[in-house]
Amino acid sequence: MKKVSKAKKSKAKKRRKPDTGIPNLNRILIGLGNPGERYRFTRHNAGFLVLDKIAELRGGLRYRRPLFASYRYALVSYGNNRSGDGQNGNAASGQSGGKPGSLVCVKPLTYMNRSGEVLPPLAKRFSSEMKPWMVVLDTLDLPAGKIRIKQAGGTAGHKGLASLLDFAESPDFFRLYVGIGRPSGGVPVARYVLEEPRGKEAEGFRQAIEDAASAALRLLEAPLEQVRNEINRRENS
Repeated sequence: MKKVSKAKKSKAKKRRKPDTGIPNLNRILIGLGNPGERYRFTRHNAGFLVLDKIAELRGGLRYRRPLFASYRYALVSYGNNRSGDGQNGNAASGQSGGKPGSLVCVKPLTYMNRSGEVLPPLAKRFSSEMKPWMVVLDTLDLPAGKIRIKQAGGTAGHKGLASLLDFAESPDFFRLYVGIGRPSGGVPVARYVLEEPRGKEAEGFRQAIEDAASAALRLLEAPLEQVRNEINRRENS
């Protein structure tokens, strides 16, 4: 039997161990949307818009794209108002397990129907830390202005969610839904989701984006179950 040198063994171990540089990662947040200015403010881009609102609330996060990656990401640390360049911020003492927490916000650069393709490279980069992930997306099943956190479930015809399910190890991941309501007047759903909301609907949509961003940031300081109960109880009242 051919012997393997200690140096080679040590090198192999180093390759297998991921070095994310992110302490106490609470959640990976994947926002769904289509890249490009054409789609930026459409209903279907609710996931991207929530991540943009998080960046705004934290003083202007910078999303970065790893070399050859099919996604951009930003790091949000508890108590850190400006981060996102992949470096650790000055995290304060949070309430999530008694330790400071971090969120990784991810924007797939694939189009909606291929969103799931980001999961394998994300899993490779974050390894075991990929387990606590959540997707942020639009839903026709809630009126504009409403949000909801739910675990597991079907796709309700959402192609981005269907793509994630194709690549996910389990369908039991959490979803942060942003309501966009249903089209009226015979407007096809495929056209409706790629349009920008107008009038009062636009006001409700903007409010839902803000509420979803605030809910996501709550995950830095509170357990997900607590945040889910707070949001769903408030939305049902």
